[in-house]
Amino acid sequence: MKLIENEEIRAYTSITNIFEIRFVLRRKKKFPEENIKKFVSNLYGEINIEIPDYVDMLTANKFQSNYAFDPFDSISLGMVQTLPETSMVSRDADFLKLAIECGIRAYTPEEYMEKYFQKVFEQFKADMY
Repeated sequence: MKLIENEEIRAYTSITNIFEIRFVLRRKKKFPEENIKKFVSNLYGEINIEIPDYVDMLTANKFQSNYAFDPFDSISLGMVQTLPETSMVSRDADFLKLAIECGIRAYTPEEYMEKYFQKVFEQFKADMY
């Protein structure tokens, strides 16, 4: 988040990820509604929220037709595919594997930091451990 706040990287997420975040915080984690609203509104200030267009949706349809993707994964991959010079970052191992199979650069947060921001990553590890 510091890299995003310092404008060293541009972060994107899709509106469908915002839907999933709300769902998990509401239904699975039982967070108070006020906390959810505050969290999501903070994302809008730091991260570019992408809304799928028809090209993204057609690409998503192709992915789901060719692979056993769920709808949200298909849409996310369709959107990533249309963004230039983009790497996908996720903790979902199955999703990362699917992305890589589709030719998308995909990393865990730690892999991404270690590959592209080695100095920051080393400092982060020292601070955390």
